[in-house]
Amino acid sequence: MNILFVHKSLVVGGAERILINYLNILSGFNEFKVTLLLLENKGEDNKNINQINKNINIDFILDNSESRKYTEFENKINQRSIFRKIYKYKLSKINKIEENRIKKIH
Repeated sequence: MNILFVHKSLVVGGAERILINYLNILSGFNEFKVTLLLLENKGEDNKNINQINKNINIDFILDNSESRKYTEFENKINQRSIFRKIYKYKLSKINKIEENRIKKIH
């Protein structure tokens, strides 16, 4: 039986630790052919990859250069999201100040 696990990358984290445990447990069963498909090839940042049993197939969707471009794109999106949240927060504060001024006038 073939089993495919798909995950973003293997950087340090709790989900990654659990995934590695599952992979290593399943690698002990001869009836399973286990493959791990990672979105990003983080190179040396995939610190935990050496903890996976050697009979687990590991493939990547993106190579190193594509992974860097993807990470840059993802960071830009996150920054825009942060700026949008800051803008909305400041706008809400300005609105409250204006409401208080109007209340003082009336």
